[in-house]
Amino acid sequence: MWREGNSHFCEWMNEYAKLLGELDRMTKRMVFESYGVDMERCDCFIESSNYLLRCLKYRAPQMDEEIFGLQSHTDLTLISVVHQLNNLNGLEIKLKDGEWTGVDASPSMFVVMAGDALNVWSNGKIRPCEHRVIMNAKQTRYSTGLFSFYSKVMEIPEELVNEQHPLRYKPTFGHYDYLSFLDKEKIKEFYPRIQAYCGI
Repeated sequence: MWREGNSHFCEWMNEYAKLLGELDRMTKRMVFESYGVDMERCDCFIESSNYLLRCLKYRAPQMDEEIFGLQSHTDLTLISVVHQLNNLNGLEIKLKDGEWTGVDASPSMFVVMAGDALNVWSNGKIRPCEHRVIMNAKQTRYSTGLFSFYSKVMEIPEELVNEQHPLRYKPTFGHYDYLSFLDKEKIKEFYPRIQAYCGI
């Protein structure tokens, strides 16, 4: 991008990623606390998280192109933190009733979404957020996404399994194994792919 590098940009992006990582960690603490899961395990869970920061560019569609910048999907992550930049709307989230709602773009707003792996960790209590990007604007749209993954073998907390909520998935989950599995199997829809990998 820059022939001679751009150390200021790299430093700025590193600090930005640290702030988004703190938001991710705060969200995980809130989830553990709200479900009554031992907070000591939360610290270990957070320490075992890896992050991927992506800068995303959606060009304006041409006259004969679809308006979908990104088709409907759930993320394969634990948690995704999305920041819509340059005040262009486009992110839409599917509600429980099946309706789609837009998320207003704001430089000060971050969208935190559960991914497939958090659904497994929660024994199905936390549903991954189905979302898409619609490109209605006539200009390029920019956003960033911080995606968190679990580096160890994940176990469903015993606090989330009982008679009312029996175990829905195999008791252990390898996040990176799940990604490798999907790379081979190419299953796009959330529920079939989770069931195929670790369903009981």
